[in-house]
Amino acid sequence: NCDINVSNDYDNILKHKTDYINSILCLEYWLLTYIYSVTKRDKLIYSTELKKYKNYFSVDEENFYHLYRCIQYRNEYNDLEALKMAEFLLKKKTENSYFKAILNYHSAFLYYQQGDCIHSLKCIVSAKELFKSTFNKSRYYLALSHEAVIYTKARMFQLADEININLVQCAKNNVLDVDYNVIICNSSVNMILSLQYERSLYYLNLKTNNWNLVQPFYFNYSWTLYKLNQHAQALDFISDKLLS
Repeated sequence: NCDINVSNDYDNILKHKTDYINSILCLEYWLLTYIYSVTKRDKLIYSTELKKYKNYFSVDEENFYHLYRCIQYRNEYNDLEALKMAEFLLKKKTENSYFKAILNYHSAFLYYQQGDCIHSLKCIVSAKELFKSTFNKSRYYLALSHEAVIYTKARMFQLADEININLVQCAKNNVLDVDYNVIICNSSVNMILSLQYERSLYYLNLKTNNWNLVQPFYFNYSWTLYKLNQHAQALDFISDKLLS
């Protein structure tokens, strides 16, 4: 939460933005607002304003601007354009650990969507190690989960499960509740694809509050019950969710 005085200062600047067109404060404000809008997937009404300041970006500011343009493309399902931007940034040299971690984290998803498990794994492992070195526990555990997802994609089910066994215990109090249920869901997918339905049910039964916000959870749970011949329970679950 911003200090109210700082917020008022920004409001005053914006009222007279034509007088402060080269202001560093304006540059930082529009950059942060743009990043926030991309993260929240809001309408990007700020990118036009921000373009006026591109000639005044520091190296770090320019890198973050392009990184969040990449994330914007990804949010708009323009994966090829996003990957093009990510690969451009991956080639640049920077010592900013946070930037490198976030870049590798999102690049892993983009490579994964293209079926490139080798580059996806390379990026997620780099992100994981950077999050670990900066004590970002939440991001570290999410990266670890996505590493397991890549192993599942490559049909390396045992290796994925070795990660998941420890992950569901260690991540529980270190990530948001909805993120924990994503980890649970990813773990169950690995077991479903390896035809180990009892193990899938074990993971799914670890669910916590807000599991219903994770849409794939519905299919995973129904399908697991069905494959375990628990047809009545599967029908009850499906009926309950259709009526709710």
